[in-house]
Amino acid sequence: MKRLFTSVILLLIFSLTITTQAQDKRLRYAEPVDGILAAGASERYTFEGAQGDKPLIIMNAKGGEMDPVVRLYNPEGQLIAEDDNSNGKRNARIENVVLAESGVYTVEAMNQAGGSGNYSLIVDETSQVIFYHGEDTLRTGMENFELTSPWPYTTITYSVLNTLSNFNAQDVESVIHDAFQAWANETPLTFQEVSGQRADIVVSFDRIDGPSNVLGQACPPSSPCAGEVVFDVDEYWILREPQYYDDISLLGVATHEFGHAIGLLHSTDTSALMYPQYSAYNIYPSTDDINGVQRLYGAGNGAVYNPTPAPGSGQPTDQGQLAVEGTITDNQFIQFWDFDVVAGENVTIQMESLSGGLDPFLVIIDTNDYVLAFDDDSAGDFDAVIRNISFPQTGTYTVAATRFSMAQGYTTGDYRLSIAYGETAAATVAPRSQPTSGPVDGTVRTSTVPESALQEYPSIESVLNRTFIDSTTPLSQSASGTVLADQNYIWLLPWCARDEATLRDNLEQMDFIFEANGTPVSNVTQVITAQNDLTCALNFVLLSDWQGNRLTLQSTLRLNQAVFDGFSVYSAGDYTYNYDLSIR
Repeated sequence: MKRLFTSVILLLIFSLTITTQAQDKRLRYAEPVDGILAAGASERYTFEGAQGDKPLIIMNAKGGEMDPVVRLYNPEGQLIAEDDNSNGKRNARIENVVLAESGVYTVEAMNQAGGSGNYSLIVDETSQVIFYHGEDTLRTGMENFELTSPWPYTTITYSVLNTLSNFNAQDVESVIHDAFQAWANETPLTFQEVSGQRADIVVSFDRIDGPSNVLGQACPPSSPCAGEVVFDVDEYWILREPQYYDDISLLGVATHEFGHAIGLLHSTDTSALMYPQYSAYNIYPSTDDINGVQRLYGAGNGAVYNPTPAPGSGQPTDQGQLAVEGTITDNQFIQFWDFDVVAGENVTIQMESLSGGLDPFLVIIDTNDYVLAFDDDSAGDFDAVIRNISFPQTGTYTVAATRFSMAQGYTTGDYRLSIAYGETAAATVAPRSQPTSGPVDGTVRTSTVPESALQEYPSIESVLNRTFIDSTTPLSQSASGTVLADQNYIWLLPWCARDEATLRDNLEQMDFIFEANGTPVSNVTQVITAQNDLTCALNFVLLSDWQGNRLTLQSTLRLNQAVFDGFSVYSAGDYTYNYDLSIR
């Protein structure tokens, strides 16, 4: 049975009217409709209103050449209200009209622009409209959506401090996950759940102002309270898809508020999730919402990770360790786990393969997405270990359990991840590929070549025993390999950004340094080119005429100050890549 609400919450329903006029369309209460109008054309809609009602009618442009005009006619066909530009951006809005009688009213939507365009139309009863934040905060500008500054990185942490007492906590958590996933589906954003209030986005449930006024509150990244999201516990929530027009969907409200938390403001598009008025018919991001969020972060396909192990999945070992198990597949090649430490505490983390030929790879990151340490084979037999790492601050850190070469890797299988607190003795193991040994007596010719050489010759990275990882904080990485004396190779040091303007701003703060056996290499070619959806500066050298037995190469990306590539912030400093090469 449908539950009843107090009169404060009950929303007046405009009943659908069956009309014999084929050109008139019926309106459902609070449900936006879309349409297309040619220059000077109009469309008629009908709804049934009651005496004393105060309708709110909004018509907004959605693209093309559209200048909305909206008119309201009484049951006798007399014009009782008309508007052209009251809703900003040349959009139309009728309000402050009291219906004098009950009956079938007509709304006429018109386009007075010189060409064809798209529009959206919605009719509500003013006294029963619910805005997400308690008031209509529509803004003006050149787009339907409005934006503020984005987060300066694409891995965003979040935490959920409490839950709704009348629902199962895991069900609420699942809704929160799916609300973040709605934005991750359209962007490169990755949302990673952590514990405590140190997360980028902190979600809580609290009393705000009682039911049916403020549904939730959120602070965008540019505000002093960045990332704070609160939902009103006094609402008559349902968790997911509404079945009735007055259902308040936690999924819809959470997705709206998380849109604010990642940088979206309100939209004037009535069919947009970021429209300031709550509608049970708009609980997922619309085209306008997606265009807005991709303006901030670009297109992509991110993910949401809930790293906290299920109850009982972590079993203490005899040594006082905590061990958890997981599975790496091609569809999920990385899993995140949280752990807590105090400042100065030593921790050893090991990842061992249990099945399937998995080649484990470990990465430790902090809440700012900085890589603190990583390892591939130090535990022997392809297993990974980071031993006796000490952390500078008390708090929650994250270990990424993945495979060698990560997304480009091919190994899969089950693994065990163990964390031991306190100093542990180092084990003597043989790594998968020993660094080359012997004197550095080799030489190589370096020369400039055209961009076409990038496709003609293999990359020097193709001979290495490990893949260099991307880090947003200065890091020195090393790898070894073997080159063929009669083979030419491309030595490449690239930098990519969201667009060309961002790239050129970045390059002003960068130096690209190449050295062979400690001697600077000056004949470096740089080209600016499009790579998929990015713009890249490719810095490269042709390596040829190898002589001797062994040599070393070093390339350094030096950031003279922190840069934002359109997705992440990279800290100032030297990002160094060392190559220890034997010649055969």
